[in-house]
Amino acid sequence: MCGIAWLVYDKPTKNNIIKSVCDLIKHRGPDDSGYLGLKIEKKTFQAFYDKDGQKHGKYIEDNHDYYDSYFGHRRLAINDLSQNGHQPLIYRNRYIIIFNGEIYNFKELKAQLRTKGYEFNTETDTEVIPAAYNEWGVECLNRFNGMWAFVMWDLKRSNCFISRDRFGIKPLHFTRKKNCLAFASEIKAFQPLINFKPSYPYLKNYLNLGAHEFGWETAFENIFRFPKASYFLGKKKDLRSIKKLTKKFWSPTVNCLQEPFIQKKADDLAKVYKEKLYQAVKLRLRADVKIGSALSGGLDSSSIVALINQRVGSQQKKDKQVTFSTVYKKKGLEAFDESKYIEKIARLLKVKSYQIEPKIEDILEEHKKMIYHLDTPPNATMMSSWHTYSLVKSKGVTVTLDGQGADELLAGYYRYLINHIVHFKGNIKEELKFIEADKDKKPYRKAGMNFRIIKKLGGNYLTKFILYNREVKAFMALNERLKIDLDGIFNNLLHYADRTSMAFSIESRVPFLDYKLVEFLLEMPACYKINQGWTKYIARKSFEGILPSDIVWRKDKMGWPIPEKEWFNNDLKEPALEAIRNSALVSSLSHKNPERLLKEDIGRFVRLYNLAIWDKTFINT
Repeated sequence: MCGIAWLVYDKPTKNNIIKSVCDLIKHRGPDDSGYLGLKIEKKTFQAFYDKDGQKHGKYIEDNHDYYDSYFGHRRLAINDLSQNGHQPLIYRNRYIIIFNGEIYNFKELKAQLRTKGYEFNTETDTEVIPAAYNEWGVECLNRFNGMWAFVMWDLKRSNCFISRDRFGIKPLHFTRKKNCLAFASEIKAFQPLINFKPSYPYLKNYLNLGAHEFGWETAFENIFRFPKASYFLGKKKDLRSIKKLTKKFWSPTVNCLQEPFIQKKADDLAKVYKEKLYQAVKLRLRADVKIGSALSGGLDSSSIVALINQRVGSQQKKDKQVTFSTVYKKKGLEAFDESKYIEKIARLLKVKSYQIEPKIEDILEEHKKMIYHLDTPPNATMMSSWHTYSLVKSKGVTVTLDGQGADELLAGYYRYLINHIVHFKGNIKEELKFIEADKDKKPYRKAGMNFRIIKKLGGNYLTKFILYNREVKAFMALNERLKIDLDGIFNNLLHYADRTSMAFSIESRVPFLDYKLVEFLLEMPACYKINQGWTKYIARKSFEGILPSDIVWRKDKMGWPIPEKEWFNNDLKEPALEAIRNSALVSSLSHKNPERLLKEDIGRFVRLYNLAIWDKTFINT
């Protein structure tokens, strides 16, 4: 896990900012740094690097040569902690690569490539990328099981290969100013190059509908996001048309057919699901540093912790697994506290449970730090995940396995009940009885029945009218809806997880996004995801008898909740209102009364506050 930067100039330039660019993302890689200047036309290069503030060779700014391409890297050492893991890496004196992420199946790929005559000099996963590309071309991307963002230059063919993983777990942004095209892991790295300007269309949409950390556009004018599951392959001149020439390399198939529920098939699918998740966890335990887990007390994170214990036990390791949680035990915040579930799991699985409770007097300063590290304004204050990763850092752990993705793949949110009801094949009266029994699900039951009636009686004309006006997703088959959310709003959560973890130099790994597991779940008939009113049915069946029943069949849905309404209606009210009123950007985008919003719509109020702090951090500094 690292931070990368690449500067490409129209013509050779004496550059002295690549180190400054990389220093702004030092938190992504505090263990090492490296820089390389390339003369593209002459196919010559010179590498320079420093470690712990000491020079080894020359810095690029000390060199009098002119280059038209500059590579920079900040390293967080995970596999092969020696200097062998230094980047930029030069493979076969032909490929120059800077890489952020993990290729979890690198050992298997190296073994396969060795049979074809390839040699490797390190125990890192970085080397496998140029070797795999040399052997299979862009098809190598479909062989990688992992998360990545990389830039690679082929000296022989004078072209570049850029890619980002299937789900966009690892970030990559780019911008252009005058004669320079710049790429970097985080937007803040562009500060030495450009003056930040807000993207008013994006931010207006953000205030109305929430963050959209997907697609090309970002909260900044003229700063773009390289798309997930995509690659660019071309010459230097082709970079001017990068949007047009970037191609997708992966798009999973989705099973939208409706079929009746069969218990025997459900039991069989549950076994396959558990085994695939176990293999995903097993791969993500590969590291030469300490590993822990973020534990919320829900089914998803508890499943990960249970499978880690299973793997650790099979290896006969004696060290206890460690888990990390944010809790809210203070009086008045009990509705946000999951500590009783966390402690139950810790006792059952005999793990070491570390817990942290945010202090109200620290929130304002911690929130400012969070906004800086996120680069773009989020939907919430993110204080639960922020404090969890700060706790991880304080205990000397470098990698965590986390539960993001399960709700989007297994229909864990109640909103998916609408799609389930609209397309349900079977005795709808019996199905509604189970949903009716849970008061929290009643609004979704009502909406689902309304849309079901419209679909059945309204015909194509009325259905299209409803779709055109607003409720597009309501009529989708459940798996289609899940795929849409996985491609869209779920990317907000991945963005938050990457930034809040990397702010503390922590690598967050997500087993539920193992692409083999994802493909399996998107092809699974929808009736095994929601059954008898139970969301995530197949996951619950898989861990029945392994985890406590009150966690497996837990009805309430929380997952890192944050007591924002309580905070902003009390201690944080005046500071937040002052920040909002003092922001010219907020005033230009919103004419809503912030005090009224605080009473009527806490979500929108928090977005206003986040935007005000973002404005002060990046725009009107």
